[in-house]
Amino acid sequence: MVPSEAEIARAMGSGTQDYLRDVDEGEETALNAKRWVHATFFNRVKEQVRSHWKVAEEYQRRDPTGSIYGLQDRLTLVHVQLRPDGSLAKISVTKSSGIDFLDETAVDAFKDAQPFPNPPRQLVGRQTPGLIDFDFGFHLTVSGVPQVRFLRYRM
Repeated sequence: MVPSEAEIARAMGSGTQDYLRDVDEGEETALNAKRWVHATFFNRVKEQVRSHWKVAEEYQRRDPTGSIYGLQDRLTLVHVQLRPDGSLAKISVTKSSGIDFLDETAVDAFKDAQPFPNPPRQLVGRQTPGLIDFDFGFHLTVSGVPQVRFLRYRM
């Protein structure tokens, strides 16, 4: 069975959309965002990207019966570089989901979601001179209850 857009939306109705390994999910998941000074910016990035990630539609279009790609969970990791104005300088897949079109939808979501307003100046140049570098993950769960989750960013 492949998740429909409605099933994914219903599954995302409670809990968190973050992929949190080894954290039990409930109606609320309390996390310590205060320890990460720039959490507000990265949460905005996550929300903008989420609204542009059209994975359910694309998966349903390419494999409506689930017989081509199966019911295996998929994870795509990307490395993102933003300019100080929040526009996308570069994005690359660092870990493929094993399905090209899923990786492409992740990259396209970032391209479509940019620019990201008010990036913190303190993030510029930490890894690459003049740019903001971070990693971002897209986790598609198709086994069990269908869900779309995002990995926490890393710097």
